[in-house]
Amino acid sequence: MLDAGALRDCEREPLATLGLVQPRGGLLVLHARSRRVIAASAGLAGLLGLAAEPEPGSPSGGLLSPRLAEALPGLSQGAPIRLPGPAGLECLGHRQGDTFVLEWVRPSEPLSESVVAVAEAAGARLAEQLRQAAPNPFAAAQLVADGVARLSGYDRVMVYRFHPDWSGEVIAERRRPELPPYLGLRYPASDIPSQARALYRQSLIRVIADSEDLPQPLMHAGAQPPDLSFAVLRSVSPTHMEYLRNMGVRASLSVSLLHKGELWGLIACHHGRARLPPAGMRDALTGLVQPFSDLLDRMEETAEERRLHAIGGLRRAAAAGAPEDLLLSLLLRPGGLAAAAGAEGIAWLDGTRLVAVGLAPDPAALRALAAETQPVGVLERPRLDLPPSGDKQRAQPAGMLAAALPGGGWLALFRRELQQEVHWAGDPAKPAERGPRGRLSPRRSFSLWKETVRGACRPWDMEARGPLAAAVAMLRAAGPADRLAEAALEQAAAMAASGEVAAPALLVPHAPAILLEKTGEGARLLGITPALAALLGVSDRAMRGMPWEEAAALLGLAPAQPGPGGDPALHTAFSPLHGPLHMRLSLETALQVQAPGVSLHLDMLLAADETREGRLAEALKAASLQVEQSRQAREAFLGHASHELRTPLTAILGFADLLATEGAPGSEVRRQAEEIGKAGRAMLSLVETLLAVTRLDSGRIEPRQEPFDLARTLADQARLLAPLFAAKPLRLRLDLPESAPWRGDPGLVGPVLLNLLGNALKFTPPDGEVTLSLHLALRVAEIRVTDTGPGVPVSARARIFEPFEQADPAIARRHGGAGLGLFIARNMVQAMGGSLSLEPALSGGSTFVMRLPAA
Repeated sequence: MLDAGALRDCEREPLATLGLVQPRGGLLVLHARSRRVIAASAGLAGLLGLAAEPEPGSPSGGLLSPRLAEALPGLSQGAPIRLPGPAGLECLGHRQGDTFVLEWVRPSEPLSESVVAVAEAAGARLAEQLRQAAPNPFAAAQLVADGVARLSGYDRVMVYRFHPDWSGEVIAERRRPELPPYLGLRYPASDIPSQARALYRQSLIRVIADSEDLPQPLMHAGAQPPDLSFAVLRSVSPTHMEYLRNMGVRASLSVSLLHKGELWGLIACHHGRARLPPAGMRDALTGLVQPFSDLLDRMEETAEERRLHAIGGLRRAAAAGAPEDLLLSLLLRPGGLAAAAGAEGIAWLDGTRLVAVGLAPDPAALRALAAETQPVGVLERPRLDLPPSGDKQRAQPAGMLAAALPGGGWLALFRRELQQEVHWAGDPAKPAERGPRGRLSPRRSFSLWKETVRGACRPWDMEARGPLAAAVAMLRAAGPADRLAEAALEQAAAMAASGEVAAPALLVPHAPAILLEKTGEGARLLGITPALAALLGVSDRAMRGMPWEEAAALLGLAPAQPGPGGDPALHTAFSPLHGPLHMRLSLETALQVQAPGVSLHLDMLLAADETREGRLAEALKAASLQVEQSRQAREAFLGHASHELRTPLTAILGFADLLATEGAPGSEVRRQAEEIGKAGRAMLSLVETLLAVTRLDSGRIEPRQEPFDLARTLADQARLLAPLFAAKPLRLRLDLPESAPWRGDPGLVGPVLLNLLGNALKFTPPDGEVTLSLHLALRVAEIRVTDTGPGVPVSARARIFEPFEQADPAIARRHGGAGLGLFIARNMVQAMGGSLSLEPALSGGSTFVMRLPAA
């Protein structure tokens, strides 16, 4: 394991001023006023056709074209902009302090206006989807992962979210099927050190073309290389390049996701081959940052609404009583502070007076925590690490949120432990080691490492901090604490003396629980909640005040395994309604009161009916098995029936065609044979649909990956329907390249296209036109079927891809169909990793767009 000093050395590595650039172009740094060369990458002369390499300190007059030199004053700080440059190279420039940074980048994909336009349009569509998405970070992240994978063609696209400790978690992923999944894996903070995170916050995109490239040195004047924070060609730490190679990644692209100017997460793209995408794609990806940030703002607004609602409820509950009952309302009444803040315990302390309700430490620990809070005003501790209580079975809170009150008072909220199993990508305790030359070498193993995190509560957020701050303000405004404390202490004592079960019902209104009061000899029963009384089928009225041992016997509770080896928390009981029960009882504090002349301690036993849970689990298992058996039986029947129907139908169609060809044109025999053939083909189409739905339902669509000519496949499918188009008549226009080498599953592409063309044929009036086009760009095939028909009504566009749905049932009744075609087609396209969508045509009609990523 690496020592802390070595990790600090890693975090001090000057990533923006390494003096290295990626060998995928050239870079030149000029002084903004003198225009003299400050730094130049090696090989710039050969790249730009210069007579000699630019020397640091030399004038730049002969290095730049007149158009480029004129554009320099318009450069601004930050992200590079596109500038006029030589063919085949992207010329980019930005201002960094008092320097101009110019780059000539050679992307790995061809540069053209159409490529840029397609990338920008696809990015704009994805950004619009984000603007309309529900404020759910996980759903939005998956939308981004899917969209970026289609747009960029990278092998793996992840959305990576930072946690408060700067460890990161993959919350969404789209990957090639043969790659191992990273979804849900956590990475330690040392994988992206602090200075790398600072760069991500400044520069929204970072591209590594090839982790196996040898970086080019930057020739520069002065002791320190220039700052290349925003440069596309900036090289990265050798440690990170090795990290990528250890992961099997050749090329990577990262886009920063910001919220209120701070780094929230990353879109991380990995590829198995060297790659530097063109500027159009990079711009489209950075265009997602603001819509995602806006979505996070909407999430925050939703949380703020919940916080204000909780505070409003708290104020209404306080206003329902007399002013002197404020503390009583906050601590003991339904809708109080603990409920508003989502806490399981609450405590108030003022001098010698103390009231604690629910899950809270003992009085000595409470006073120590109050003393720790006073100097800082507010103390947030997600992990308390309290020493075990005298009773080892007693539950202790794991976390605390506390605030100091005027005059030395104190108010605190407590939460129970939240155990979490974290799935790390490799052992987080061993992030790096020393290489042969003493340089840090990243870990080589990314195997799943499971860690169970214990001892901490659910994190405190504004939905808890807001109610606490509101309660503190209300107590400040209420005046002296003496009269507030007097009412609360009186009510707490009355609750205990009455023997009523208000306290457990307040704390756990719907849970089975037992309320006990500590006595010198042990404990006495104060009551049980209605939920437990219903479970046991008993009333506690005659037992209230009894010693707990006697009451337990009357309730029928007995240790299931008494003796040294038994579990004292597991009990058995007999219920007249439910028979023998096995219940696990956990001990928690219910109410603590301390004041001059008053000392009260109530305990609560929470009962978990393990017998019922076991019965529910068995019932669920049996029901799941029955559902699975029914599904398999239905699938087998549908598949068998479909095959059995298809065989005689094929024979019927063959004989019908034979009769039609032998009959004289216009004869009754021929007409009837054609009707038989038409009806038979309609029934065969329904059978094929039934088979497709069966395959979809069972998840058996597994696309093949084979080379084929996509343009020829599309043309062949169109020719199958050409006679039907001519008979209607309709013009069928093909806008296809001569050849389009592709890799995928032609057996799935064909049926989808036949469905789209068949719909266009069906719904387009005679003398209309249907156009089939194919456009290839950025490793995405875009297939469009456009018709001049009536179009799809706006009200139907959201549902036409759902099963048994049709845009216009009246038209559908004239033409037939089960409303399953587009549902099946979209699922087939999605199985290939693509998308099928509807876009209204500019001149009426409809345009269905199938986008397929290259395999």
